[in-house]
Amino acid sequence: MSLVVSYRLVAPLLEATLAATPAMRLRIEQEVALRAGSTVLTFRATSESEAFGAFEAALENDRTVSEVRLLDESIDGERRYRITVPANETTYWEWAALGCVLLDATVTQDGWNVRMRFPDRAALTAYRACCDDRGLAFTLRSVREATEQTSTYPYGLTAPQYEILAAALAGGYFEVPRGIRMSELASEFDISDQAASERLRRALSRVLGTLAVDEYYR
Repeated sequence: MSLVVSYRLVAPLLEATLAATPAMRLRIEQEVALRAGSTVLTFRATSESEAFGAFEAALENDRTVSEVRLLDESIDGERRYRITVPANETTYWEWAALGCVLLDATVTQDGWNVRMRFPDRAALTAYRACCDDRGLAFTLRSVREATEQTSTYPYGLTAPQYEILAAALAGGYFEVPRGIRMSELASEFDISDQAASERLRRALSRVLGTLAVDEYYR
């Protein structure tokens, strides 16, 4: 049976930025792969005392980040960003290859607090060994067996819903002007334009419905 694992990881990714703005807290929304080998990380940043200008300046100078884009300037006191991360600065490729799924994560100056679904204990052991080999401090917090009620993807999304929403976000579908058209999304998943549109609407409806009732995300 698959496992839901909570752990803390101390890694160089964003470490310098958060050291410069220690009151900042990041909530990871997603991490998706790019063909070039890097990944795109989308997150929300919030702080009761830090200025976002200082945070953005630190991001621009962070050696673990190759590109920074502000997506939303004000979401209930938060800002939403998308950054490009070089392959050697993330463990995405290791956990994705093991069949793991990121459920949620928050990042502070103390490290990454992650909840991830692992297919089995062997995958957990292998991932922990990868972190050790890379000199990343891995602290296991809890391990429990997944149940039918455990959502594999954030917000209770199905795999197809999560994948098309992730592709739409990464491609800039929700930006003005749009970076990708619905027909291109449909082509990527080999489905009709109508099917892609319906799948994306269902994904958005699930996310918005979950946000309205789930205290964890408030």
